[in-house]
Formats: sequence, structure tokens, C-alpha cells
Amino acid sequence: MQPMTTTVLSLILLAAGGVALIIMMAQFGGRQIAHPQFAALLHRMLGWLFTALYLMLMVVMVRRLDDYWEVAPARIAIHVSLAVLLFLLLAIKVSVHRIFPGLAKHLLTFGIAVYLTAFVLVGITAGYFLLRLYQGVPYISHTASGSQVMDLNLGEELFINKCGTCHLIRDIATPRSPKEWEGVVNRMVRLASPRIIPAAATQILNYLVTKRNPVVPREDARLSAVQKYCAPCHAIGEIKKRIFDRNGWEDVVRRMRERAPEIIPENEINSIINELVQRKY
Repeated sequence: MQPMTTTVLSLILLAAGGVALIIMMAQFGGRQIAHPQFAALLHRMLGWLFTALYLMLMVVMVRRLDDYWEVAPARIAIHVSLAVLLFLLLAIKVSVHRIFPGLAKHLLTFGIAVYLTAFVLVGITAGYFLLRLYQGVPYISHTASGSQVMDLNLGEELFINKCGTCHLIRDIATPRSPKEWEGVVNRMVRLASPRIIPAAATQILNYLVTKRNPVVPREDARLSAVQKYCAPCHAIGEIKKRIFDRNGWEDVVRRMRERAPEIIPENEINSIINELVQRKY
């Protein structure tokens, strides 16, 4: 279930609980109700709707928690604690009405406690999601669904969060061909499972293939062979830090040729090696 869906269901839960609480407050507060029987029926129906939505969202939450590999942030820990507390409060409220009728005078107190707990619970989850949506900041969901819409911003944030834990971003963000990125991401998913779930890997791969793809060399007589065929993937400053003899550079260039044949033509290999050896770039 996608975050937007659970957010909408959470807001419906709050609306149903809010109306049910108002009816209860009117009854306990001695306020005259025009249609008491209808109000009691509506209160009962909204109460069961509230409970059903809560149980449904509880199942979704448990499944999402199962997808967590890293230590859960404080927001999630508080969310789980409140969800368990809400379950206990609901169980007590239902028990009072059916098993302990002598405690019925405290039902309003339990009703208020249930709603306030639900309000805070929804606020730190659905409220957080809506805030991120308003700010235009990607929201990382731990849903295992693979049907997410591809989002480059989300892919970049997942790339930084998931891959940056073990690697320096500057070292792994070197442009690669789409086929190469697919191999790298698939290998990392196998190594880092279940930290990187397939849905997250799909977003990361989409970002890398779109944004970290080598730029095809442009025809420009003023560019040296190294600038034309090596710079699409590597910063010239980084290349200058490497010092090899001819055999070493030949090994490097031919490896790069295997990785990106669309960037480095076979007939330009010697020109590139000569420039690298003579450092004419």
C-alpha cells in the first residue's frame, strides 16, 4: 500500500473518530440531541469504521517494519509505541462496554484518550508525509511494492542514503553505461539484502541510468583525446593524479574500452595512451 493511500485512510480514520467523539461528548455532557437513536447508531458505525481502519493500517505498518534493516529513527519508534498503546486503549474501551458495564461512566475518558493517541499517531506519520509532499522533498517509503512511479529525486535520495552508508558517493557516482549500472545495482542488492529492497533498487537504478550516464563525446578539434574520450566519465584532475607507465595506461584504457565501447573507439586507443603517457592533457 502506497504512502498516499495510507495517508488518506489515516485522515478518514481521524474524521470518523472525531465525529464519534463529538457525539459521545454530547451524550455525556447532557446536551439535547435531536435524534438520539440515529446519533447512537452513527456513533457505533463510526466507531467500527475507526477500528477497522486502524487494524488495516496496523497490518500495513507491521509489513513495512519488516522491510527495515537499519535502526529505525525516533519518529518510527514513537509511532510503533503509540500504535500499540492505541490497540490497548481500544481493547479496554470495548471491554468496558461489554464486560465491565459498571465502568461505563469512564467511557468518555477512554474515548478522549483513544482519539488523542490516534491524532498524535497520524500526525507523526501522515502529517510527516504531507509535510514532505508540500516541501517537494522525496519521501522514502519502506513499502515492498514494485509499482512505484519512477522519481529521480527519490532515486537520488535513496542512492545517497542506501549506497552512501558503505561507500563514498564521490567514488561510486562515476558515470557508467546503463548495462553496467544494472549489473552494479543487482550485485549490491544481493550483497546488502534486505537493507536494499527491490523497489528501492529500481528507483536507484532509474536515477543512475538517467543522471549518471556517460556523455557521448562531442566533435571538437580543440579537445585532446583524453578530454574527448576520458572526461565524459572522469574529472581531468582525477586523471592527472594517476601515474602509470605505458603498459599500465594501456591496461587502464583497454579496461575502460570494455566498459564503455560507445565512448572510446577502438581506433583512438593509441592516441589516448600516448597523451596519458606524455601527460599532454
